[in-house]
Amino acid sequence: MELLILLVLGFAAGILSGLLGIGGGIIFTPVLFYLFQLYGVGEPVRWTIGTSLFCSFTSALSSVIPQLYKFRLFIREALWLSLFGILGTWVAQQIVNSGYYDRGPFAVLFSLVLFYTAWRFFADNKSSIEQKRLHKPKFLGVGDHALVGGSAGLVSSLVGIGGGIVVVPFMTLMYHQHMRKVTAMSSVVVVLLAMAGWFQLAILDAGKGITEYSLGYVDIGAALPLVIGSFAGALFGLRIAVHVNRKRLQQIFGVLAILLGLKLWWDFLI
Repeated sequence: MELLILLVLGFAAGILSGLLGIGGGIIFTPVLFYLFQLYGVGEPVRWTIGTSLFCSFTSALSSVIPQLYKFRLFIREALWLSLFGILGTWVAQQIVNSGYYDRGPFAVLFSLVLFYTAWRFFADNKSSIEQKRLHKPKFLGVGDHALVGGSAGLVSSLVGIGGGIVVVPFMTLMYHQHMRKVTAMSSVVVVLLAMAGWFQLAILDAGKGITEYSLGYVDIGAALPLVIGSFAGALFGLRIAVHVNRKRLQQIFGVLAILLGLKLWWDFLI
């Protein structure tokens, strides 16, 4: 029964990855934290982060590969975002290690940004967004990529969520890029940021995880059911995305932003 539940949860996370390009960490993280605590694993937070990043990496990768085949990814822009995203994660680590960082207030502040994002996605009508987009360049400048990618890397490390939750609203609302283009680029960003994150934890010396199939703080054996489910879910999410119009995608993302914002408040209050 536990295996079936993990497969289903992985499938749901994969759908989010394929449909919205956010990686699925919003599901992976609480599920894995519960498992590592249930089995009494030492340093459950580190094991959760490392294994969740591995799951997000594989989930996003499974949605990227089909789009590479169809030449639907905007590789140059995605790589610029990823480069600055990695720099953003480095800056975040310096902030965390400084001793002055408190995740709670920062998470609450970011939740307000998520609520605003949701409101904008629901309030903007199709004609206004399309009209704004006509006056924007096809390719953004290096400074624009630095702002979006750097913010994604910074927030993902400081709050503990996937960078896609930052890339999608920034690119859609600030730069008026098409939602389908943004979700494709976001998937690449999630792949590279998550890969950089889980690899750093995989090379560290760690104790015993839930299974024997572990690399550092990445428990591949525990992640396997989630990974299998997410592969199938990501492919299904890509199929759904083809039949969902831009406005509906934004509304789905808006609902997800509200739920994540509420979760950040809940974590802060308890």
